[in-house]
Amino acid sequence: MSKIIKSKYTMHNFIDDLSEHHTIQESLSQISKYKNENHSIDENVLFIEEVLTLGLDAKNVKEPFKPFMVYQDKRTLAIEDIKPEQYKVLRDLIGTIKSHQVNARLCDVLWVGNQEYPKIELAVDSYLSYIEYFLDNKDNKSNIAIVNELKRCCSLRGLLKDKDSVNERLSGIFENLIKPLEKEPSDFTRIIYFEIYAFSNLEDDNKITQMSEAYANESKAQNHYKKYRDYLDISLRLHKKAKDIEKRDETLNIICDSYFDEIKSIKKGGGNGLMLTELCSRALYENMMAHKITRSRKEAIDDIHAELNNASLKSQDEI
Repeated sequence: MSKIIKSKYTMHNFIDDLSEHHTIQESLSQISKYKNENHSIDENVLFIEEVLTLGLDAKNVKEPFKPFMVYQDKRTLAIEDIKPEQYKVLRDLIGTIKSHQVNARLCDVLWVGNQEYPKIELAVDSYLSYIEYFLDNKDNKSNIAIVNELKRCCSLRGLLKDKDSVNERLSGIFENLIKPLEKEPSDFTRIIYFEIYAFSNLEDDNKITQMSEAYANESKAQNHYKKYRDYLDISLRLHKKAKDIEKRDETLNIICDSYFDEIKSIKKGGGNGLMLTELCSRALYENMMAHKITRSRKEAIDDIHAELNNASLKSQDEI
């Protein structure tokens, strides 16, 4: 009986299948489709699949890529597993792939794993192109999907020799995401991107502080205390950066005082004891940490202890 010869899915097929707007997820789905159809898959395509499944942790500047899965003593591909000849596969593929997000990943991995500096420029350009397309595409439901790419792009931008054109594109992206002249939205869409913007060095720190405090006040007017404190925390970090101790302590005290306003608001709204207990516990911790710095929260800590005791009793009564 003659054997059935499987058709082979090669790198050429993979390149031909992708458009410039294909995401990493769509690229992985394309490979999976041929696997499910029982095609023979080229080993280089399987390697690219592993590279695309790497997890991007944009907060970790030195080690941004993590294995997709770790289980006991086994894991999927890590950067340190990539061999010299495999880096050549990445190098040869870059530029032939149309997908901006895939190109960004390949360039970034080449930089992180093999320190190929020229790839940083292409990685940043590809990240920006992907983000710009994403924002122009009205079919996308949530901008939150591009948080990691934007953080990573801002991080790599710091390594560029010429930042002018990148700064202009990034400023346009942040303008689109933050919408600085509009009122504070009721959700977290602005604060998520504003925090990235605040520390991207695209704008003067004093202006960022003013914007942050204005957005904080709008959030407080919405009784959105968590977001109120998040905005003030950005100001706090900038005061620390400027070594302005007076402003630091003032902002820290305002943040801690906001817990009393939130406790009052929850009590007025008939919040349950468990909710109050959790809030008072968090408030107590934050005030104790602040007291180590400002030495001015002793009375507030005593008041929170009293609130916490009352909340615990209320919670027990409700049970």
